[in-house]
Amino acid sequence: MKIIFLDLDGVICTRFHRLIEVNGNHFCPLNKRCIRNVNKITDATDAKIVISSCWRIGERWESLIQYFKECGIKAEIIGKTPILREADRIRGDEIQEWLNENPTESFAIIDDDSDMGELLPFLVQTETRKGLTDKQVDEAIKILNEVDNSNKFML
Repeated sequence: MKIIFLDLDGVICTRFHRLIEVNGNHFCPLNKRCIRNVNKITDATDAKIVISSCWRIGERWESLIQYFKECGIKAEIIGKTPILREADRIRGDEIQEWLNENPTESFAIIDDDSDMGELLPFLVQTETRKGLTDKQVDEAIKILNEVDNSNKFML
């Protein structure tokens, strides 16, 4: 299985000044161009999505999934990374924890932050205000279509 670890703020959410209410929960509006770009990646690779964003925290998970579908995300969202409470944890640690528990053929991380530790080679880094661009779509597809990159991250 191919996996995209997807951050939201700075990837598909690029406007932070207003919120949209969905089933009593409030979310930033998603950038339509960036959603199309996520769909280009998943269409080309058949990748599934794991949410690594802080949006995964709390009791709004089901509303979040519904919101993604309503906004046009086509790929299956199969889960979210665990929340590690250690003070020195980085997002890469949470992704590694998920990888340790789930068989994965290949993966790419799409995020506007670079706190990935040893997983940095799998990062497609976006700019916060631009979100996911066409160039980054090509980069993510290349990483995901690499033949079994799983042996590069096993600890």
